Amino acid sequence: MNISGYSVKHPVTIIVLYSLALGIALTMVPNLAVDLYPSTQRPVLSVWTRFPGAGPADIEKNVTERLERALARSRNLVNMTSNSQFESCNINLEFSYGTDMDKAVTDAQTLVNRLVNSLPDGVESPIVRRFDMSAMPIMRLIVRGNYPPDQLRLFAEDEIQANIERIEGVASAEVWGGTTQIVKVAVALNRLAAFNLTLSDVTSALRGQNILSSGGNLRRGTREYQIMTQEELVNLDQIKRLVVKTVNIGATGPGMANRSQVVRLEDIADVSLGYNDNAARVYVNAQAGVYMQVTSEADSNQVQVADRVRAALDEINAGLPRGITLAVLSDNTTMIKATLNQVYTNAAQGALLAMLILFIFLRNIKGTIIIGLAIPISILLTIMCMSIFGFTLNLLTMTGLIMGLGMTMDGSIVILENIYTYRSRGAKPDIAAILGSREMFMAIIASSTTTLCVFIPLIIYKNDLKEMGQLFNDLIFTVVISLVCSLAVAVTLVPSLCGSTLKLYTRKQKPLKNIVLRTIDNGVEKFFISLENGYKSGFTAFSNHPAFGVLESGASDEQLKGNQHRGRRLPPQQASGRQAGRSGDRSRRSGRHRHG
Repeated sequence: MNISGYSVKHPVTIIVLYSLALGIALTMVPNLAVDLYPSTQRPVLSVWTRFPGAGPADIEKNVTERLERALARSRNLVNMTSNSQFESCNINLEFSYGTDMDKAVTDAQTLVNRLVNSLPDGVESPIVRRFDMSAMPIMRLIVRGNYPPDQLRLFAEDEIQANIERIEGVASAEVWGGTTQIVKVAVALNRLAAFNLTLSDVTSALRGQNILSSGGNLRRGTREYQIMTQEELVNLDQIKRLVVKTVNIGATGPGMANRSQVVRLEDIADVSLGYNDNAARVYVNAQAGVYMQVTSEADSNQVQVADRVRAALDEINAGLPRGITLAVLSDNTTMIKATLNQVYTNAAQGALLAMLILFIFLRNIKGTIIIGLAIPISILLTIMCMSIFGFTLNLLTMTGLIMGLGMTMDGSIVILENIYTYRSRGAKPDIAAILGSREMFMAIIASSTTTLCVFIPLIIYKNDLKEMGQLFNDLIFTVVISLVCSLAVAVTLVPSLCGSTLKLYTRKQKPLKNIVLRTIDNGVEKFFISLENGYKSGFTAFSNHPAFGVLESGASDEQLKGNQHRGRRLPPQQASGRQAGRSGDRSRRSGRHRHG
């Protein structure tokens, strides 16, 4: 007994198994990540470092070139580009596709760590980052209000940012725009020269007297005290009164002792509050503002994350000071929803059209219901497999899903039509289901296998196709899974429903009683019979055409000449037998034509 026969004989087992699989699939569908395109992992690393106060030329000579020499030893490195700018440098490393990027990150970090001690003083530790498409923001929020830009940024960082990042699925909320209040120290060079000081002396004084660190522990009896060195500068007056250096003035006259003078920061520089001139400026509708970039977590449903952020805006706005509002500036998930909704609509329309065409040909409600059940079941099983293997629901996976189901839904229709033919001959439902599915089993397997073989070259040359290979990876996987799921439904569920659960009946078992319906059904049946007769006549006329006979005789003559050329001459009896056989074939074809 084959699998179709087992399905017909054990319908309860098949229904329970499919019900269990559908229950699991329904729990996975809401958590399936949704995106516009598949996530592509470009084999690119970036090494970023910062050198405060250094210009582009200084950074390129002392930092960038040294990092390039060290990183050039990376394996599978294809291309390396660098960009040196004010106070920072960035190096991009491009590797060949198929490289293990986790190992590449580890190797690059190891090479950078070996070079850290040889970099100039003040250079921050280089950061190795991996290119990640999921780090792209999904939406932007605008902070508005009748406040200065620095206060808007302060509200965004202190009150809004934490509330956004607490939302489920949000990875980060980065604040852009506004200004940051800083202390400006404008040093006068003539005053430095008067006290024989340099800019390095001023920098060392600011760095050394603005610290907060632990000074150790002090144990007294059973108690232990922690000693803190607290030398933070908290206001403008403390910064102005900061001691830069103590200098000796020397004796002002005979018999006078040398004197020392304390040089404070206000003696050599003008100290004032200001704003960071290098900060990024953001203008919304010609007004300075602040906006936040919201990034979702990896493998999360971006549409659901954006909906949660929108739902939380009212609660966040209620806790903000009067005059400050938080609103959506742009939402990238709207295009995702619009595109996927169009795909969903097209898929539903295709399924309804397939059921309608099947109903017109079979004129059987149960047969249409069976195919109508097979389509969503195959889709849910495919989506369950996609969730298990970590794929997202995007434009290409939906395309692959529709392609796979469209190709293999033919299998269910072919099996259903063959079962219907057996029922028309008078076979019982279970016998018709077993025989009808058994006859088409190998044909459907062969058809699905040939379809799968088309995608083998794309799998083999995936790395050569680069990003396109990664995009087609999701498409190929979805097509393969949908083919397998649809094939399983066609050879198990369809025969079980036709033979046991929803027994298929034809007009011989249950003729139509309504005169109008019977008249329409007879008219449609006559139309299909006329199509069959027309096809039969056309095929018979083509097979009996003289050109077809010339082609056949020409092929026989070529075979005969080949045998003579190889020195194998046929006996007269065998040659005459072949001649007679061809004449008999023509007479049999003519006889079938006359009978038709």
